[in-house]
Amino acid sequence: MHQESIYSIFDAKANAFHTPFFSTNHSTAIRSFEQAALDEGHEFNRHSEDYSLWFIGQFDAESGELSSNVPVSIANARDFVHAEEERAARSIAATRAVMDNTVYLK
Repeated sequence: MHQESIYSIFDAKANAFHTPFFSTNHSTAIRSFEQAALDEGHEFNRHSEDYSLWFIGQFDAESGELSSNVPVSIANARDFVHAEEERAARSIAATRAVMDNTVYLK
């Protein structure tokens, strides 16, 4: 039995789910969602507080059967964006600290 998981992006401002997509598992779906959320040109990045990734069902590629379940939220775009902003801020602070120490050593 070959099953694909089914996911959808929920837009809180529209109060609606986007067209579903298939992915191998939660990890691969989250990776794709994270890439979009970290892309500064993408809507998920510009309005990260509005978008979340939801697991909504399974598709059996051998039988053609779809099974749905109560949607389960598995990731939020804002979490990826904020984590990236925090990493960037730490990197800038570390660079400044190195530069300040270099100035004192001269």
